[in-house]
Amino acid sequence: MSFIKKSIVIDRPADKVYKFATDPARWFQWYVGLSEPENMYGSGDAGTKIEMKYTIIGMNLSLKCEVVENTEKGDCYVWKGHITGAIDSFQTWTYAPYEDKTEVIIDIEYEVPGSLLGKIADTFVVEKIQENAMEQTLKNLKLICESKF
Repeated sequence: MSFIKKSIVIDRPADKVYKFATDPARWFQWYVGLSEPENMYGSGDAGTKIEMKYTIIGMNLSLKCEVVENTEKGDCYVWKGHITGAIDSFQTWTYAPYEDKTEVIIDIEYEVPGSLLGKIADTFVVEKIQENAMEQTLKNLKLICESKF
């Protein structure tokens, strides 16, 4: 199992960033490697299921995402999703007020299915690609949110 934890501060209120970022119809606009939803059942609340493609190292991989949680907790907003398919992961995104801005924190646990060879490839290739992709994903979200509203 591999883990990624990253954060970024966005110069917009938490409710606005959260509302934009948790709309699955828009994920492809800022989440590195994601396609537009191929099928979506629900509107983004818990129980929503989304089928999409994820491109990594030139391969288009089929993924399914189920929204496990999408709620306000205290002064924060929390989104949790379970992704299955070519890569299995569990993602938690927290949108926390930070002065008049938003700190977005992502915690991702993922596993590349396969044999020992797959695990070696994960360590040397996929892990580095995923780290860079998540860094760019957060930068994309920041750029869009700070210029959009």
